[in-house]
Amino acid sequence: MGCFQSKPLPQSDLGTDQKPGTILGILGKPLEDFNKLYTIGNELGKGGFGVTYTCEEKSTGHIYAVKSIPKRKLISEEDKKAVNTEIEILKDLSGVSNIVQIKDSHEDRSFVYIVMELCCGGELFDKIEALVKSSSYYSERDAAEIFKSIVNAVQICHSVNVVHRDLKPENFLFSSEDKENAKLKAIDFGCSVYIKEGMELKDKVASKYYVAPEVLEGKSYGKEIDIWSAGVILYLLLSGAPPFENDDEIKEGKLNFDSQPWPSIQLSAKDLIRKMLNKDQKKRISAAKVLEHPWIKSEASDKPIDGVVLSRLKQFRAMNKL
Repeated sequence: MGCFQSKPLPQSDLGTDQKPGTILGILGKPLEDFNKLYTIGNELGKGGFGVTYTCEEKSTGHIYAVKSIPKRKLISEEDKKAVNTEIEILKDLSGVSNIVQIKDSHEDRSFVYIVMELCCGGELFDKIEALVKSSSYYSERDAAEIFKSIVNAVQICHSVNVVHRDLKPENFLFSSEDKENAKLKAIDFGCSVYIKEGMELKDKVASKYYVAPEVLEGKSYGKEIDIWSAGVILYLLLSGAPPFENDDEIKEGKLNFDSQPWPSIQLSAKDLIRKMLNKDQKKRISAAKVLEHPWIKSEASDKPIDGVVLSRLKQFRAMNKL
């Protein structure tokens, strides 16, 4: 139970339902008293709508993560639909190794709760730091193995017509602290939607650094925005810094492969990044083809990457936590 420390919050903050009954809520099922089922633990993180905590199931003692979403924030029908879509997507992706697993969803008078597996193995950058500490270096092959897990998650999403829309390092966690067997998992589907053939999306989504140019330009978009975001993550994994610093640079889409460590990075890695960060979304490589790319399959070098990469990653991570 190393991931769980019970520090119950005030009951008003947890949104207990004093009179559960047959009233149907946002999720279309009867309201429940969540606190009779689970004990809430530490806060894990905050998102646009909700807060994620650890929780312990009272009947089994098993530890999970729970996303607690205040219903007062779910004002429009679109907001309510988005919560149901997130739950539906997680259920559709059940059993996929690189996707966080949903256990259940609940609702009381004040909150919607999404109970999921607890991933307590740390973020992407934690893994890289651990690699350096254990083996004294970090290679393209290490980056390729990490990135393959990310693209596996994207490819599975796209295969069931789900667009994630908010891919970034913070939205991937390792399943456990087991260095050998931990799986990297996509954890946040709050912005995700289903997309049908011919359907056009235009919502402003994604996070700074990772947003695709077509989103910034107000154009319609599809699954390709996930490929762009994943390409930014790959550039970051190999260089320690994002390829673009602001919206204007993203719209221009000019890549810099001149500064360190790029001269010593495999040409095939740069080829893959160019194909993922193609400004023309129609010409962008698919997730399935990324997984078949020579750099992913065999050409990533096992030689140490320039030490400047780790120091840049630490600096970038610290800056984004401010």
